[in-house]
Amino acid sequence: MRIFIGNLAWSTTEGELERLFEPYGLVDRAQIAPASEPRRIRVGFVVMPNPTEAQAAIAGLQGTVLGGQRVTIRVARQQPKGVWRKRSSPWQA
Repeated sequence: MRIFIGNLAWSTTEGELERLFEPYGLVDRAQIAPASEPRRIRVGFVVMPNPTEAQAAIAGLQGTVLGGQRVTIRVARQQPKGVWRKRSSPWQA
């Protein structure tokens, strides 16, 4: 199951995300989405193969403060492939 983590501090690492979720079960992958602008909110994703463990992690980690910020944790929505490809900024000429 793919889990969305929103409102990540810029100092948060993929390793920290993995360690946060590991007490609930096996973590296949932790990934932080690249942001094109430094002021944008950072988001990440954790993949846990066992849906029961993933749901327990989502429930157990609600309200967690990570890196000084309260993060949002929920089941990730399905995204089309290539959603993280770099886009040009509308502010660039």
